[in-house]
Amino acid sequence: MKKSSPTSIAASSKNSRRRFLKGLGVSLALPLFETFSLNAFGMCTGKQSPRFIGVYMPCGVLLNDWYSLFPGNGATAGARTVNWQSRKMAGENLSSVIQTGNQWNAMPAIQPINSIGLKSKISLYNHLSNQGLQMMDLNNSAGSIKPYDGGEHPVGGSSYLSCTGCRNTGILNGTSIDQVIAEHYKEQNLVHSIQLSSGMRNYAADGILQIHSERISWNSTSSPLPYVSPAAAFQRYFNVNNNATATANQKKSSILDFIRNDATQLNTQLSYNDRQRLDQYLTSVRAVEQRIQSTTVNSCSMSPRNYPNYNLGDNFTNYDRGLHIDLMFEIMALAAQCNITNSMSYMIDHERSEFDYFIDNKFHSYHGSQHGSDEGLGAITHYHMQRFANFIKTLDGIQDLNGMSALDNSVVMIGSGLMGRFQNETPLDPTSTLGGGDYTHKRSALPLLFAGSGGGRLKTDQHVALPALTKLSNCYQTLINEVYCLPQTQFANSDGIISEMLI
Repeated sequence: MKKSSPTSIAASSKNSRRRFLKGLGVSLALPLFETFSLNAFGMCTGKQSPRFIGVYMPCGVLLNDWYSLFPGNGATAGARTVNWQSRKMAGENLSSVIQTGNQWNAMPAIQPINSIGLKSKISLYNHLSNQGLQMMDLNNSAGSIKPYDGGEHPVGGSSYLSCTGCRNTGILNGTSIDQVIAEHYKEQNLVHSIQLSSGMRNYAADGILQIHSERISWNSTSSPLPYVSPAAAFQRYFNVNNNATATANQKKSSILDFIRNDATQLNTQLSYNDRQRLDQYLTSVRAVEQRIQSTTVNSCSMSPRNYPNYNLGDNFTNYDRGLHIDLMFEIMALAAQCNITNSMSYMIDHERSEFDYFIDNKFHSYHGSQHGSDEGLGAITHYHMQRFANFIKTLDGIQDLNGMSALDNSVVMIGSGLMGRFQNETPLDPTSTLGGGDYTHKRSALPLLFAGSGGGRLKTDQHVALPALTKLSNCYQTLINEVYCLPQTQFANSDGIISEMLI
């Protein structure tokens, strides 16, 4: 392609080690290079601050397909969970039960990670609870905060990273952990934080404002709007200085066409390791571009699509949910490779998703499966976890400046804000320990998985059954203090840290 104007290699004023390749209407962010981070003795001084990546699945999972460790008394996982929580509520001093290495097994939902050999880099914590979360009470003129134990879908989703909920018509919520981390690192990052979503249907689930079903990332007064279109997300996060005067045809071209000569020039200045790093990055950029350009997923928007289900047909005739998910994971992997931010969040779908998944020649309604189909919920969870496994495998293949993998330098969290079901058990609890009634909407034993060690600060390859009703906010407090080394003394309703997480 003929270039219309000269291009140049530029350094960011925010970070002298940060490089861009610039062309007409484009400015491609590049990884940090050790070549520009060497001291007088030729040693690399580049530091890698740990990333946080929060991934959300709606509607819960089959808990006994996720966890294998259920302490307590009873013939089934559900019965033991009720017993474990009842004993805690009765005042018994419970201790964690811990299995490490070969002592614990990867259950069906986790098997995709085991199959790629990364079980040693994950950890599971059963009995993290967000049940007694803080609730913003906007009906009170003082905006008071009070405990809340209800189980609506939007409350589970919106409180996933904030441990604060909202049932009213306002848009307030507590600050989520990804935003706490983003604020701390904002001076060193090209992008404050990344928010992505594959949810396309707008509706007010359970009579609560739509915003609480579609977002997990919150600052103190509102929430960053997640990108749904992969093309828009790619342009926003990687073409960081996009020129508004660039023509439509130029924007459809590969960004690499505009910076090829400068990439060649830059390559001559780099060390062998950095040349490998640059080649790997540019190859990844082009692969994502090609997949984005070849799909109709980019027509996705946040505009209302008020269908009862995402059936094939209508505007979703050529829609590929798996491709949409894969592209969002690939964009986050590129962001990690490029080190443009320390904080990312991704909602696979809005909470109370009504999407109909077609898996193994059968349709499974997501929300319907939460309430009535072990087969459906298990199949959908496995579908998502296969893609998550590919994502963390990609992260594990990216080398950061400190010699560790991008996965090892991250805390990658995936799970749901609602419990889901116990396989082969009727989802009804006559006791009050799981909140009473249909526990599929409760948050007293959340399905959560953590990948990566946060730069070597967190234990991995362990399955821990914590004392019943351990606060999820304590988990985040542990990350804030021990991984990200922030002085914040309380996160939401936290009252301590979880020592079992730490090396």
